Amino acid sequence: MQRFREASRHLWNAYLMPGEGILDVAVEDSFRSIERELLRSLVLQGDVSAAAYGRAHIEGLSVRSKSEYDQVPEQFASKGPDGDTYWGKADFVPAAEISYEFLEFFDWMHYGFIDYGIVRG
Repeated sequence: MQRFREASRHLWNAYLMPGEGILDVAVEDSFRSIERELLRSLVLQGDVSAAAYGRAHIEGLSVRSKSEYDQVPEQFASKGPDGDTYWGKADFVPAAEISYEFLEFFDWMHYGFIDYGIVRG
């Protein structure tokens, strides 16, 4: 997963990012296609598809904390009455309690340099 994370962020930051704060839907769509193929080729085995990356759980991928951490930040999203997504305050929870289905690596601002320091699950 770390190789996939690094390959994805490097590809975006070094070659595809159209500029800090610039939205280019065609480039973003191309990146998402490349990213799914990177996930399939670097992480997934057999006939498991990466098409759900970022949208739904992919069979066999889960989120757990590294064993050296005692606590990790956890934050939940909810839909507001206006249909927008709202994020609650991040709370620290025991690392041993973290076990979610993996959705994607994430950055709050994807229209610039990314680090993928957050995992959505």
